[in-house]
Amino acid sequence: MNARPGTAAIASRLAVRAFSLVRTRPLGDRASKHLVVGVAAGFLYGHLKTTVVGGGIRASPARNVALALAWTALAVAVDRSATDEAARRTFVSGVVLGSAWHRVERRRGE
Repeated sequence: MNARPGTAAIASRLAVRAFSLVRTRPLGDRASKHLVVGVAAGFLYGHLKTTVVGGGIRASPARNVALALAWTALAVAVDRSATDEAARRTFVSGVVLGSAWHRVERRRGE
């Protein structure tokens, strides 16, 4: 029986692959690095939002604040590493793609 992996398994594999890809790519290819980091961040954010926070802001305000602070730290780090506007746009595009991918995977699992 071939079970479909859950979003947690997909998220962990995505994080490992994104890290290894960013580490092994040549430094001249920064746009693809920002895209990969953005996709991973978008997918992981969606996963954390549904599994850790769950019921919304009123159900767990401290968890929402912790997630927002982590997200802010990631955004600041990427903003400082991006040298031009194109890299920032590439990162944001990756976040959008990662979030959409998470929603598709979550709906496929239901």
